[in-house]
Amino acid sequence: MKLRLRSAVAGAATLAITGGMLVLGGVANAAVVPGWEPDPNSVGALSFYNAAGTAITTGNLTDAPMASYFVASGNGIGAGDNKAFVVFATPTQGVNPASWAGVEQFSATTAYPNAAAPASISGLPNAVVSSTAGDGSFADHIASFPNNSAVAGYQNLYEIRIYTTHAGGLGQPTYYSADIQVTGTTWTQVYPAVKVATTTAISASPVSPAPHNSSVTLTANVAAGDASHPAGAVEFFDGATDLGAGTFNAATGVATKAIGVQADGAHSFKAVFTPADTTTYNGSTSSVLSYTVNPAGPVQATTTSLTVNPLTGVTNTNVVLHANVIATLSSAVVTAGTISYFDGATQIATGAPGADVTVSFASVGTHAITAQFVPTDPAVFSTSTSAIVNFVATAPTFTPDPQTVDAVVGAGTMTITTPYGPSNPLHLGTMVLNAQGTQLGTSAAFGVLGPDPALPAYLDNTIKITDTRANNPGWQASVISTNFVSGANAIDAQNVGLITLLSTYPAGNALIGHVTTTDNPGAAPAVALGAAGTAGLKSPKVFASAPAGNSDGTVGITGTMTLVAPSSTNAGTYVATVTFTVA
Repeated sequence: MKLRLRSAVAGAATLAITGGMLVLGGVANAAVVPGWEPDPNSVGALSFYNAAGTAITTGNLTDAPMASYFVASGNGIGAGDNKAFVVFATPTQGVNPASWAGVEQFSATTAYPNAAAPASISGLPNAVVSSTAGDGSFADHIASFPNNSAVAGYQNLYEIRIYTTHAGGLGQPTYYSADIQVTGTTWTQVYPAVKVATTTAISASPVSPAPHNSSVTLTANVAAGDASHPAGAVEFFDGATDLGAGTFNAATGVATKAIGVQADGAHSFKAVFTPADTTTYNGSTSSVLSYTVNPAGPVQATTTSLTVNPLTGVTNTNVVLHANVIATLSSAVVTAGTISYFDGATQIATGAPGADVTVSFASVGTHAITAQFVPTDPAVFSTSTSAIVNFVATAPTFTPDPQTVDAVVGAGTMTITTPYGPSNPLHLGTMVLNAQGTQLGTSAAFGVLGPDPALPAYLDNTIKITDTRANNPGWQASVISTNFVSGANAIDAQNVGLITLLSTYPAGNALIGHVTTTDNPGAAPAVALGAAGTAGLKSPKVFASAPAGNSDGTVGITGTMTLVAPSSTNAGTYVATVTFTVA
């Protein structure tokens, strides 16, 4: 049905647009802002749905109806409003939208909540207006009220409105609205701007139902209607309980969250995706994943059996202990737990069920050996102890002669050496002006390996670090340089660097592969003398390290020493002292 509206909707209330559009998948429409927006009479947005309850943002002008359902972003404008209808409006440039001439009612009045609507929208408290083929198409409206404007922001643009009312009431002077653009035979929503929809799916491992004491990992898969995986964040929930954010990989759209051991019973997991770019993408919430963790069943009794091999032997010889555990009723082998072995009341060893453990006995006589099983989860299996198995330790045929032997672990030493000194300086050579004419620079190899790896002197011309300390405590080697000085002139030590570091080890050395080197480049670009900062070697810089437990041995380190200086630096031979320290 079509009714021309005038006084029933006249009058304007100045209210800002609120609410947002629910949109379907696809690439967001190009931003078009109609010239009358923001409409001072609009209190929110509306969205369009087809007969299946799926949101749409475009269609054919001759579709009758234009959309099967129109949904407001709110549940009414006036107190007690519970009915709504749809209006088509053709803009009049320079006129408040509430006073446009080309306005006609498009649909009959629908009571809401609209139980006749599809499930996706029938439960909404918002105004949901039904439309039928008898209401006609948008082409019918254009035929009655064409938009003849050639002005950008008005040309081929129209406004769709939802007015709410109640029994005995006239329509409210304000409304919910959305704007469409007509191109050829197609209409497309352009305001509020259409965002790309996203979908979020949730899964759990292990799958439901999970055994008692299960540790659960949740996974969410996020996808957008434009086939992208937008950046953002995924938050997981169990009912109303926030489980925290997952680790989200935007390249794949997958987020994971290990939530640990879950309580027995029912859980309701869901994932909520919030996009980083909220102007282009809508967020989404997964459906609820119903999940059950089964309660613990009755505790299963266990039986522990013990073997001792041999059963007799001289003192201080190897004796192999072995214990197996089975569930008494099912005869299933149990491995989740620990075996403790006892000689009388004294614990002598521990091990895993089904594994051999080797012990010895120093005293002559009978040793009453037992094996005690302690389960990992006492709610599943019970503790059990084996029967006693006796081992008889006999005296050796010949009387042993005990001797006392001692050894001393020395403190060891830590040394670092380089091949250069006052009588043998490292010559960096003449500094050269760069192609841009902005700074001078030079470099030289720091340390050179000997010609033959088999010779002891192979590492003598490198930065050689040797650690012979007990207990492998680990070490760090650092380097610092003074300013390069030539008479009254100097080059700041921030311009000094030690880079391209390589490690070499003697064959079979325990330190092989355990030294980490770190390049320390100089300032870039060159800084003036006294400039603020700690770049380069002006402050101590770690250039090599070995971790505790793997630090003993010898390594030779070679690299390149670099030096830059401002192009304004005076001529001269500049000298610095570079100090290497290891601790």
